[in-house]
Amino acid sequence: VLPGVSLFGQFAPAPAWYGRLSLAGARSESSSGGLSLDVSLLTARIEGCVRAWGLGAFSVSPCAGLDVGALRAESAGQRGLADTGVWSSAGAHARGSVQMGAGLALELQAGAFFPFVRYRLGSDGGREVFRSEPVGLRAALGFSWQP
Repeated sequence: VLPGVSLFGQFAPAPAWYGRLSLAGARSESSSGGLSLDVSLLTARIEGCVRAWGLGAFSVSPCAGLDVGALRAESAGQRGLADTGVWSSAGAHARGSVQMGAGLALELQAGAFFPFVRYRLGSDGGREVFRSEPVGLRAALGFSWQP
């Protein structure tokens, strides 16, 4: 689990679809057998969504996108090490939106992502502390505002 935040910009060149560019950051601490590891992820995402269904103030859109960024791991202590690797993944999710007022909407999205490179991080003794799975789940809740 990597809780984080993101900031995005949206563009809508056609009425039937829209795209987003976003920057996201996430951080988590893992530990195993006295070894702790801080893992942080900083990514840029481009995604496209189809305006599939809407009813009044509610709408749902399927989306697909690509992430590119950096995964950094740091361990504490005298022998602590740090390393950074390239993060890239493809993903698909559904985004639901509820219009709450003039230009303000509550958004919820949930879906899966598929890392192109999988990481296994651990100690010299072979103890695994962090591992990126072949499929990850992503969920987000936030607000959007359009002037």
